[in-house]
Order: sequence, then structure tokens, then C-alpha cells
Amino acid sequence: MKWKTIVGIVLIILSAAGMFLWETMGREKLMLVSVLASSTDIRQGNEVDAAQFKEIKVLPENLPKDTLLASDAEKLKGKRASRNIYAGQQLCARDFTEAGGALPDGMSIYVLPESWIYARSSSLRAGDEIELYCMPEKISLGIYKVAFVRDSAEREVIDQIPADAVLERNTPSAAIASVEILCNAQQYFKLFDAVQAAGPASLLLAMRAH
Repeated sequence: MKWKTIVGIVLIILSAAGMFLWETMGREKLMLVSVLASSTDIRQGNEVDAAQFKEIKVLPENLPKDTLLASDAEKLKGKRASRNIYAGQQLCARDFTEAGGALPDGMSIYVLPESWIYARSSSLRAGDEIELYCMPEKISLGIYKVAFVRDSAEREVIDQIPADAVLERNTPSAAIASVEILCNAQQYFKLFDAVQAAGPASLLLAMRAH
């Protein structure tokens, strides 16, 4: 009986050791994926370097479509951040653009203040296209690209869902207050005049399909 007791104890120890190795090493190697994340805050427009990235492990089901893997770090050399990125955020290809990517001639980034907005989708994000309407007459004021979406503290509202999965954007980092668009001065003056004529809260921001 003594040898059976010893064998039983050994089996228990081996089982416990196996569970420990699975939890500390095995699961990570077999299930988690190494992806790229920011190790520091990165301002929109700044050129990036390898020191600003780190490797993190995530489950495959938590990967957006254009997730950057840890092995993609070298591909970002010389690129610029296309939006404000915060420390610890998982990174996607759409977060970066070529270093030469500047604003088109005559274009700038203009704010649509919260006081101007009649309605907008809560899933609106930087990079989306919107058509602006002046309410209540429903007059189209043109199509614009969204540069930034801000909360009431002027922080960018973000999530990690790509543009072609807009219906899955249900976990924003904050509530939208203002929206910033890319346009020229004449276009912005037209929007300003329309709001002045129609009154506060007169712009409807309609998202366009990708």
C-alpha cells in the first residue's frame, strides 16, 4: 500500500505542476497572440520610432481586422500617427500614415462645436465621412472627412473597431461632444453662415457608408 500512496502523491504533484506550467507558459504560447501596443502617448502627426512600441498578448477574438502584430514594428519606421494614440493602446494599421502625408493645399482642420450639432451617430470616429445637413430645412451642406472626434474634455473619442465594422462600435472611450472636419476656409465659412442663419443645434451629421 505504501508504494500506491507514493505513486498517488507523485501524480498529484505532477498534475499540479502541469497546471502551473499551462497557466504560466502553455496557454500563452498556444492561445495568445503577440500584438503591437504603444508604450507612450503619441501625438497625431508625430513621426514614430521603435522605442514607442511594446509587445502585448491578447486573445485572437480581441483582434481588430487590421491589428499590427509585434513583428510589424519595423514596418512603421518613418511613418506618422494618423490620430492621437495613448500609452497601452493596441495598434492598427489605420493608426499610421506615410511621413509625407500632410494636409492637402488649402485644407485645414475645423471644429464643429457641440452647440452646432443637432444630431450625430455615437459611433462616429476619425476617418469617417459625413454629409452635413442644415435642419430643419434638410439642406445638404456637403460631404466632409472627420479628422477628430472629441469628448467634453477635448480628448479624442476612440475604440479599436475598423471602419467597415461600424455596427460593432459599441464601446467608445467617452461620449462625443465636438467633431473636427477637414475642409478649406470657404467651406467652413459656408457652414458657419448656415448655422448662424438656422440657429444653434442645426447641423445633422450623417455618416456615409464605407
